[in-house]
Amino acid sequence: MDHGSLAPVHACLSHWAALIEIERHPETAKAYHRAGYLAQVATTPEQGREHLAGAAAIYRDAARAVRER
Repeated sequence: MDHGSLAPVHACLSHWAALIEIERHPETAKAYHRAGYLAQVATTPEQGREHLAGAAAIYRDAARAVRER
């Protein structure tokens, strides 16, 4: 472990910034939360993966939008 490193702090802040970016847009937030819910209640692993992939794509887009500012 690298004591004194700020990398974990930066990672946490980046994660939260992406989540805030998602929540700034109500329709995007709705789609993100719905995909997460549907992944949890999926009846097959394939359905779960499909919904998680949708949530991940929304998260990646939000993280990219934050980085580009």
